[in-house]
Amino acid sequence: MKNIKSDQIINVPCPQWAVRPWQQEDFLRLSTAYKSQRLPHALMLVGPEFVGKTHFSYQLARYLLCQNSTDKAVCNKCQACLLASAGTHPDWINVQPEDKRKALKVDTIREAQEKLQQTAQQGGNKICTIAPAEAMTDSAANALLKILEEPPDNTYFILVTHQSQRMLPTIKSRCQQLRLGVPSKQSLVSWLTTEHEGKDVIEAVRMSRGFPERANDILGSGINAQNSSEQLIDFFNGKVSAAHLAGGVEKSSHTEFVDVFLNLITERTKSSQTCERKSERQEGLDSLPPSGLHQLYLKVAMAKLVLERNANPRLLVEALLVECFEIYTCFDSEIQD
Repeated sequence: MKNIKSDQIINVPCPQWAVRPWQQEDFLRLSTAYKSQRLPHALMLVGPEFVGKTHFSYQLARYLLCQNSTDKAVCNKCQACLLASAGTHPDWINVQPEDKRKALKVDTIREAQEKLQQTAQQGGNKICTIAPAEAMTDSAANALLKILEEPPDNTYFILVTHQSQRMLPTIKSRCQQLRLGVPSKQSLVSWLTTEHEGKDVIEAVRMSRGFPERANDILGSGINAQNSSEQLIDFFNGKVSAAHLAGGVEKSSHTEFVDVFLNLITERTKSSQTCERKSERQEGLDSLPPSGLHQLYLKVAMAKLVLERNANPRLLVEALLVECFEIYTCFDSEIQD
């Protein structure tokens, strides 16, 4: 990928993993179209976040750059493959915000356009990947539209969007759209078991609600869902402070921790709806009625939405725990009265 001064056109070493098993049929259709010179110059990968669209775009980019590709795969041996895997291929322009809270500005797109107008340094194709494409400002999107209308020779654009409704209709009309969805549970479990041998794959799938990249991140982060659930229970029982619990969450695992929190509340809600209340005094989350659990769920779900845009996730998690404990205390006081 081309190294340009802009902080939004960046080098990202391409993962060595192959195309996800449930996406291989889609990949084969595109590779076949390319070999028969029927692949459009602009593709738009559409679907929910965390289903592997960006990973798919990287694998397709590598395929289009490979000098010795077959119908199904890259060779992993040629100069182009080695450069692409290292994230240093000069003819691959990868555009994405370094900070998810920032937009992709027009200067970034113009900079990419300038590079794409040049002759390919490796003598093959030129690739521009943009993810997420909806992060572009209106002026950036209009600048991209101009180059899509008159693309340079041997140049391919791969746009990744989680929210296609935010894309300009004129850009969508110039791209062939490919929808990538959530795989079946069986396919996901099979793949994760191969990639993360010896780890609790079923729990990761449950926590991720079936989104493959979220499940993969959970297993890669090493977070222990059982331990986190027990710590949250201890927190609501007054045995652990919010600062201590938030401080113990690894920097890369805050989102996973919030997922554990959501799952714990969901389990308690199902339990409160299907089981008879015990006559003896209950403690912690078990003492909350469905309305209280619902308030907690809304609070945690909202925190998850802003977590990735927050500059200090540890403080956000700590503040979340404090607010949730206040909700719990309020309902617990009403129960005692």
